[in-house]
Amino acid sequence: MNKVRGDPASGVGSSGATGFRVDAWRKAAVVFVGLVLFIALGVSTVYRAGPHCFGGKTWGSKVHRSDFTVYRASGQAVLDGTNIYDAHNVRDWYYMYLPVFSLAMVPFALLNQFWASLLWYLLSVLMLWQTVYVSVRLVRRYVPDCRIGSFWLYSLTLLMVLWPAMSGLAR
Repeated sequence: MNKVRGDPASGVGSSGATGFRVDAWRKAAVVFVGLVLFIALGVSTVYRAGPHCFGGKTWGSKVHRSDFTVYRASGQAVLDGTNIYDAHNVRDWYYMYLPVFSLAMVPFALLNQFWASLLWYLLSVLMLWQTVYVSVRLVRRYVPDCRIGSFWLYSLTLLMVLWPAMSGLAR
């Protein structure tokens, strides 16, 4: 039997099962920090796409500080039958992407700004997670003797793309 440090079944570690509990606390801390980042970035992203009105109260940025508002305006231009390249937000940011992307934005134009920006953020997070998942699967396939546990491999992969991913998710 191979004995692995920190594995409670092997009995190896600085203090037996205590080493395993420390690892569980580390994992819990990583998950907690990840959830806090996910929620904080989501609130920031939706806030920046504001202002949003709820029952007479306004919440969100007074000026649209998000690219998403331009994407959504292009979807509205498709619905209105107007030129998508004339679509812009309140900051005069004009739409300048491919027409097919405007078609993809039509469902978001049917929703109010708050729900559309929240859905956009959640879909972006889902796509990020899928990218990380595929990356880990590729590592497992092409580096079969990789000894990093799955949790830490996912964490490391996400950490490596964290900065550009946060910038992209905040759009």
